[in-house]
Amino acid sequence: RTGADYLEVSIANNIRSNQAPSGYEILRDGALGGKVHFGCSAEPQINHYEIAHDGNGLTCAAETVTIKACIDENCTNLSTESVTLDFLVDNALISSPTFTGSTDISFNNTDVETVTLSVANATLTASDSVVCDDGIGASCNLEFSNAGFRFLYGDSNESTLPNQISGTVFPEELKLQAVKDNNGVCEGIFTSNKNIDLSQQNVTPTAPAGLDFTVNATRIEKHPNFTATSLNFDADSIAIIPAPIYHDAGQIRLHANYDVGGITLTGSSDPFWVSPAELVVSATSGSTVLNGASSSAGPTHAAGENFTLTVSAKNSLGVVTPNYSPGQIELKLERTGPTPALTGSVNGDLTYAAGATLSSSVGSTFQDVTLTNFNSLGSTFNGAQYSEVGLLNLDVQDSDYGNVGITIPAEAINIGRFVPDHFEQTIVTNGSFLATCNIGTTFAYSGQTDEATGLIGAISYLTKPVLAITARNKRGDRTQNYY
Repeated sequence: RTGADYLEVSIANNIRSNQAPSGYEILRDGALGGKVHFGCSAEPQINHYEIAHDGNGLTCAAETVTIKACIDENCTNLSTESVTLDFLVDNALISSPTFTGSTDISFNNTDVETVTLSVANATLTASDSVVCDDGIGASCNLEFSNAGFRFLYGDSNESTLPNQISGTVFPEELKLQAVKDNNGVCEGIFTSNKNIDLSQQNVTPTAPAGLDFTVNATRIEKHPNFTATSLNFDADSIAIIPAPIYHDAGQIRLHANYDVGGITLTGSSDPFWVSPAELVVSATSGSTVLNGASSSAGPTHAAGENFTLTVSAKNSLGVVTPNYSPGQIELKLERTGPTPALTGSVNGDLTYAAGATLSSSVGSTFQDVTLTNFNSLGSTFNGAQYSEVGLLNLDVQDSDYGNVGITIPAEAINIGRFVPDHFEQTIVTNGSFLATCNIGTTFAYSGQTDEATGLIGAISYLTKPVLAITARNKRGDRTQNYY
């Protein structure tokens, strides 16, 4: 474009806003003039794929491994994007799962041998090579034998353990069976009391830290260490593991070893999830709990003023579970005061994380959110604010813990009551004076009474002044709910 005038150019409408930007629209004097695309890829970044397994399997039972799409070197965080890949055993295709974050794959191998696990043809390319975790090291080898242990659950002796609740004894019986392969069928090996070495492995997260796994109130060592545990095997070579409790959260696996006649029997459970019993949310200002639930409630807090919003995960014994990592956190923010019956009442905005707000409403529903700095103790945000005057009820849940649809509930809390931070006084009308003067004078004094009646001042308002008093929050915005 030629000439001396100026051309205003701006950008708008990120073409792919939920990931790395792949382009923008270009506006010329406000009109669409074209699009520009950047050389950077919009594909989500996968650091590496990880295969988690227990290192050993039985020729008479299915073996389960876990595949994870890791976005950091330590696999602390999993990808939130869907991916499809091939799972291979000795380079033979077993399955081509499509998953988000992680997936479990079960397969059978009937030969006594050591196989090698791998993945290939992922739809999202990883920047680093595949990593294997066998509970001890980084081997991708899985050894199959024709005798060992298998973990069973419930009356139907399922090999797959369902989600458990942290801090609570498993609701159905957890069992251990010593078996050998008899033409592809697992049958029992021995009976009576045996000292079996047990251990518990963290699968997700992989770090061996965290709270204990206990059997009959006795701590079981973290894998690869073991704790000798006396178990009574019945005629079917099945022993009940008494009062099993995992006090932390995450995906875990159990291991069993037993040495007899120079032969070591080994076995592991399929990986299973243990979720916190509840999420606990609180709103505080210093040592004051902001739990007001009525218009006359004692705790008050200025609208727009910072307070502390905390969300933590706890087991059924009320202990924080440090290995908990959120799935999909959701908040539900109900405006409980003023009620809709109050004409002119409005919804306010809750700042629940840095740069993130949620509007209150009457008859609200859960909405997906991301909390600030969720670590082993939970999420603590000291910059929480509510913009309006009134009362709130806040509920929280994790609707997709482990990316497997596990819901972790919470008990909703009342937050309030929020009051104006300050009042602002402005002059709407200045007003004007009128003086009733004495005969022969042109002025009146302050405090002088009217000569005719002696009842009122000689000076009075001709036009009365008008003052506006406005309630405002800490940020200076008008609080429309204040009456």
